[in-house]
Formats: sequence, structure tokens, C-alpha cells
Amino acid sequence: MSKNKSSSTVLALLALLFFMQACYEPQSGCLDVEAVNYDFSADEPAPEDCVYPELRLRFEHVYSYPDTTVPLRFDTFYLDEAGTPFRLNRFDFLVSDIRLSLEGGGSLDVNDEIDIFIEDPNQPGLLLERVILDNFGFVTAGSNRTIDVGTVTSSAQ
Repeated sequence: MSKNKSSSTVLALLALLFFMQACYEPQSGCLDVEAVNYDFSADEPAPEDCVYPELRLRFEHVYSYPDTTVPLRFDTFYLDEAGTPFRLNRFDFLVSDIRLSLEGGGSLDVNDEIDIFIEDPNQPGLLLERVILDNFGFVTAGSNRTIDVGTVTSSAQ
């Protein structure tokens, strides 16, 4: 009787394994190891689900005297090296071609793009679509001190 009982147990286990295999459904997910949400349990790629690291730059606008550093303000007078007072009305700058160099070689590059439309010089009224790399930011001192540059991915060199 124990031989018959063990045979039925083996058959039950085999049937269970057979049905477990039949119930398997592939799981889609991000399979890019550079993404912050890489899904090691996925077996079908879903690139649209991938999320990449974001690069944000913060600027501290300061004015330095020989012995101290103060926050830059537009309603304040500062002294130059000769002791002459001056005041800034506006200070803008463009940060472009942003790339972070990695210690072991390679870099982290911004990979965001912008679609722009320009008028065709040969056919007025016709707009041409151009895609440019969005690896720049515009900073106005005293106002926007943080700029979101975009997503970054590595490029081995």
C-alpha cells in the first residue's frame, strides 16, 4: 500500500509541476541596466517603462571679498578691489554641452532631445522638423538657482 501511495504522490507532484509550467506568463519590464528601475525578473523588454537618472545642477551665486563670501543680491552695493562701489542689475549665463566625467573613464551624457521647427529657406511657409540634443540650461543669477538638465546615461570611452 505504501508503494501505491508513493506512486500517487509522485504523480500528483508531476501533475502540479506540469500545470505550474502551463501557467507561466512572460513578464515585461525595463531590461536596461543603466535605468534606475531595472527589473531583473522581467524577461520581455519594455523600453518605454525605463526611467533614467536625472541631472539637476544647483548654482550658488556669491560675491567674494578677500576675507568673506556673501550671497549675490541685486539690491546691494559691492566694492571692487580699488574700493569703488558697484551694483549688478542682471547676470545671465548659458550652461551647455553638459557631461559628467567618470573617474574610471567614460562619462555620463545627457540624452534628452528637443523637437524644433524652422522655416525652410528655399520654401517659405514650409516648416522643417529638427531634433537637437537638450544638454543645456539658462541661468539667471538671483532667481532660478537650480536647473533640471535632463536624464543621463553612461558612454564608455
